[in-house]
Amino acid sequence: MQKQTKLLNVSLTAQAGAEASSRKVVNEGTAAKGVALQKGKAYQIQRDSEKSLYERTRKAEGDKIRKMAEASKAEMLNEAYRGAGSEMMIRDENGGQPDEPGLYPGAGRRAQNAFNPLDVQSLMKLFSIGSTNQNVASNMNAKSY
Repeated sequence: MQKQTKLLNVSLTAQAGAEASSRKVVNEGTAAKGVALQKGKAYQIQRDSEKSLYERTRKAEGDKIRKMAEASKAEMLNEAYRGAGSEMMIRDENGGQPDEPGLYPGAGRRAQNAFNPLDVQSLMKLFSIGSTNQNVASNMNAKSY
């Protein structure tokens, strides 16, 4: 009976050791699983923040390019408005801002006042050419040097 009790105790000790080893492996596996899940979540957060940073950077670059283009446009318009003949530009009744320049009738907001380079009569009136030159030419013909 003592031998049987001794064998029983030995087998119970072996069984307890095996169960402890099994619990240890299960706990290690659970911990490794938790670590892997946390690494995955951290990776997701990192990728999301990188994506957000990339999007914000690209959007800011696009906004910067657009604003620089708008500033360049405004600068070019101001430069054009400062050119020759700028004092003759039509002013808007509302704010004194120049109308959109037009090179032919039908362009801009005021088609009747548009500049047409093909209308020689209006060009002659604009630059006071015509009657003055004809008078000078007739005077030169009359004096015959």
